[in-house]
Formats: sequence, structure tokens, C-alpha cells
Amino acid sequence: MSEVSQATSGTRPGSGFRGDVQGLRAVAVLLVIAAHARFDAFDGGFVGVDVFFVISGFLITGLLVREVATTGRVSLLGFYARRARRIIPAATVVLVGTVAASAIFLPVLRTTEIFTDALWASFFAANVRFAVVETDYFATDQPVSPLQHYWSLAVEEQFYVVWPLLLLVLALVVRRRGARGGGGAEMSLRSLALGSLGLLTVASLAWSIWATYDSPATAYFSTFTRGWELGLGAVLAVLLATPVRRRLPRWLLEAAAVVGLLAIAGAVLLYSPQTAFPGYAAVLPVLGAAILLGVGGLPGGERTGVARVLSLAPARIIGDWSFSLYLW
Repeated sequence: MSEVSQATSGTRPGSGFRGDVQGLRAVAVLLVIAAHARFDAFDGGFVGVDVFFVISGFLITGLLVREVATTGRVSLLGFYARRARRIIPAATVVLVGTVAASAIFLPVLRTTEIFTDALWASFFAANVRFAVVETDYFATDQPVSPLQHYWSLAVEEQFYVVWPLLLLVLALVVRRRGARGGGGAEMSLRSLALGSLGLLTVASLAWSIWATYDSPATAYFSTFTRGWELGLGAVLAVLLATPVRRRLPRWLLEAAAVVGLLAIAGAVLLYSPQTAFPGYAAVLPVLGAAILLGVGGLPGGERTGVARVLSLAPARIIGDWSFSLYLW
């Protein structure tokens, strides 16, 4: 959800910009807002965060893969500097504003708790904090931390501590093979990345399913149980890194886009705070988001009815604002 300025990272060859990605981001943030506003029809709107995770994995991995293809390496310093410039200013403003407002309007004990939450959030560890104190994300009978939503930002950043490092190692392995006369560097890197990501994604999903029933409070906030959602988006980005020249039938693209949208809508309408989540339940909205991203990245996919609606100016504007809207 922090990839506000990175709509171009999900580009098709020669297109430069994907409005449908911005529109999908708008859908995600509006679902989260509607769920927290307690609109009964949007009880399952919390799955908007899962849609964000898929988008994030897709966009950031697209950037990393293109950097490796262009330069043969990953600049970790450049990567983390870009993320810091995008995330830290807005996140810090909200943290400072929230703590200040708490000190003015809330009792000392509550303010102290919120200040502690802010400290954890500032180090991108809010999810660890809320898991340790066994926070019930859907609890309505106890005070909710105004910084509770920072857990998802922490999950993203923890994922991106590991994934760029892994890609860098894979790039070095491929370069060494190439120096020894192996050849096919780009294809080798793609295969290694897909294999590594696929293994980590499957392992994370399996852990998510088990942990959701063994320790629900911990599972909801854990990077280990949510990593597969970013991982699936990353796998999709690697698959689409090689241009697809064959056009699928228009009816198939249209049908797939509708299925993706219906999967997200179904989760919103069918899920509630009582749904065991993430676990199996997260598969529906995550696959829906992945389908929409995948269809939009195929030749002709940008012209489907769903992609055109998602690319409308109001949706793109909300998508641009999505990170700030989510924080506030």
C-alpha cells in the first residue's frame, strides 16, 4: 500500500502506466475504510489489506527484476532509500499527530500505551507489538490503538528486508555461472527467482493455514502468515517480466477479469470479523487480486471492461492517495 508513486512498475511493454493498478489500489483502500466505518455490507472489507499486499509484491518485484535485467545487480542502498522517501514522511506525520492528539485528549495511561505503539511502529515492528500483546483486531469491547493499522506496513517492510537480499544473492549466482560460460543469465535468474519465491510462498501459505487455527491473534499480524500474499504478487511480476506475445481470446480475458473482481467482492460480502483469517479464507481475495493484475498485464488485458472501469480518473486519483488515506 506504500507504492503510491510506483504505478509504472506494473507496466506492459511500451505502455508506461497501468491505470487499472491504481484503480485496484483505490478499491482496496475504500474497502478498508468502509469496513472500519462499520458498514454492515462491508464487514469483510478488511480483505482490502490483502489486496494491497498482492499489489505491493507485484509492483516492487517488477522494479527489482527490471533493475537486475538492466544492470545485472540490485542496489540495496538505492532500493531502501527510495522506500524511505516514499514511506517515512507520511508515516511519521501520522505518528506524531496521533501521539500529540492522544496526549491532549486521552488519559495518561492510554497515552503511554499509544506512545509505546508509536515507538514500535516507527521501527516497522507494529505487527510484532500487537501479536505479543495478543491484540484482537476485531475486538469491539476494548479500546483500539489508533496505530493498530501500522501492522500491515510493518509486514511489508519486513518482507522487503528479505526479498531484495535473496534476489541479490540469486543475481550473483547467475553472474558467476555466466562468467563460467553458463549463458542464459536472464532465463536462469527468472527460473531461480520463481523457484525460490514459489517455495517461500507455498511454505508461508501452509504456515498461515496452520497458525490461523493454532494461534489466531498471532497469525493475523505475522509476516510469516502474510508473506505468501506478497510472494504471489512477486511470482506474478516475475512471470510477466518476459513479454507475452500471444494474445488470448478477448472473451477469456473479459471472463477472467470478472472472476477476479467477483472473488474480491465475494470475500467482502461473505466474510465477517468471525471468519478465521488469514488461513484458507485469505486465498479468495488474494487470488482475485492476482487475477486482475495478471489479466491487465497480458496483451489486450488493458482493454477489458474491468480494467477500463478501474482506470477511470476518479479511481486513479483515489489510488494515488491510497497510502495517506490508509494511514489517516
